[in-house]
Amino acid sequence: GTMTKITNLYVHINRLSGTLPVQWGTMTKITNLVVYNNRLSGTLPEQWGNMTKITELALHTNRFSLTPPWSVRARPIGSVHGHRAIPVIT
Repeated sequence: GTMTKITNLYVHINRLSGTLPVQWGTMTKITNLVVYNNRLSGTLPEQWGNMTKITELALHTNRFSLTPPWSVRARPIGSVHGHRAIPVIT
């Protein structure tokens, strides 16, 4: 199913592993997505560009080799915390 009504998702410090779910791109109302301090890897799915209301994206202390999708990079975000490969967008 879709998760279109979620506005905040905090799954930090849970030892989660694998890649970031493409399906999370359906969270079009999300403002805070906090997934730091897990064992996640891979890249940010292009579908995450649908998260147009996001103001906080905390990805640090994972195993990513990623660059945010163009639609995320191109607009102001309050704070982006992440791997060294992710520029801080303010």
